[in-house]
Amino acid sequence: MHAAAGKPALKAPTTVFEILCLLGRRRLSDADAARLADAFASPAFDGDALLTEAERLGLMPLTYRHLIAEGDFDLPPALRERLMQTFRAHAISRFAYARRLRELLALLSDAGIPALPYKGPALAIQVYGHYAARQYGDIDILVRPEQAVDALRALLDAGLRQGRPLPPQWDRHLRRLRHSYEVRDPQTGVTVDLHWALADRYQDWDLTPEWLMQDGVTVNLLGAPVRAMNPERQLLALTVHGTRHLWERLAWLAEVAELIRANPDLDWDLVFAQARHIGFARALRVSLLLMRALFEVSPPEPRMSAVMRDRVAQRLADELLAQLRSEQGVATALPDKFRFGWRVREGLIARLRFAWSVASQPSENDMRHRHGSPFVAWLARPLRLGRKGLSQWRRARGH
Repeated sequence: MHAAAGKPALKAPTTVFEILCLLGRRRLSDADAARLADAFASPAFDGDALLTEAERLGLMPLTYRHLIAEGDFDLPPALRERLMQTFRAHAISRFAYARRLRELLALLSDAGIPALPYKGPALAIQVYGHYAARQYGDIDILVRPEQAVDALRALLDAGLRQGRPLPPQWDRHLRRLRHSYEVRDPQTGVTVDLHWALADRYQDWDLTPEWLMQDGVTVNLLGAPVRAMNPERQLLALTVHGTRHLWERLAWLAEVAELIRANPDLDWDLVFAQARHIGFARALRVSLLLMRALFEVSPPEPRMSAVMRDRVAQRLADELLAQLRSEQGVATALPDKFRFGWRVREGLIARLRFAWSVASQPSENDMRHRHGSPFVAWLARPLRLGRKGLSQWRRARGH
């Protein structure tokens, strides 16, 4: 991570998005705080828009941290009160998630099933030091594929309930093609995604739980030590997740940027080698370009220069940046995701394999609509996919 030599002092941010790019950090420098103070003093500053966008882009907790808990800014009283109330409700509700995650990890450990927390409160602690420093709506637990059924059974035996279970004849196909079971705790209302992979098989970005569990680190989760991914593996896992969703939430980029910023001794050889191994190299380069543009963080030279030589990655990053900065946000309809997935893969064979996988591998909705026959679902998949894509394309363009 290197700052450009002789870089001129930056001006105060002039848009809500630029303000949030400063707030999406674990710590503010004195210079950043001064820039924010200038922005808040501007007659054009819109506090309601700031909080609305902070919530939409996943940065409300950090906005509270910098402006209220750790900051001394001259804010409109109504904004201060609203932000305090919003964060208080978030922190109270997410405490139940953090506590339940701690309990379920212990339950799986007692059953002899190694498991890792993924995203959620554990990541909030690992990156920002507090379980409520991220916005999340469920908890994610990662287990090895061969133990997914046993892990599900352990959770169900503990009183959780499987959300929208598929007929038994589909379970083998689900575990081969998809990446998680969804279960729900009826007592707390907490939803748990039990992962045996990070992405569906058609994505073909195979970061296996076996690899992700290697060389783990310890995180203090409400007083209990739990194992979590080390920074290199966490970086790739989060980048795969963000890429799958076209980085539509600014917070996802901010988290990876802070992970890089907090770990100057990252093993970039390992990160890039694994990305190449799973066909994720260009997607990683796009992600690093986004983080460099928005959060001024990047790998050391000469790696960043090599990243910038990928012209396709530069174009993809520029397009996503333009969408992130727009009022409409990132376009995530099915055609947009397919087009990005095609372009982010390197080489015709990889692109054709991706297109074939998308067209031929049934989703859970396909399985539900054709639950009587896997064969019928495979045959109907292209037709249903085309109909869904056309509908989303028309809706996105106001037709």
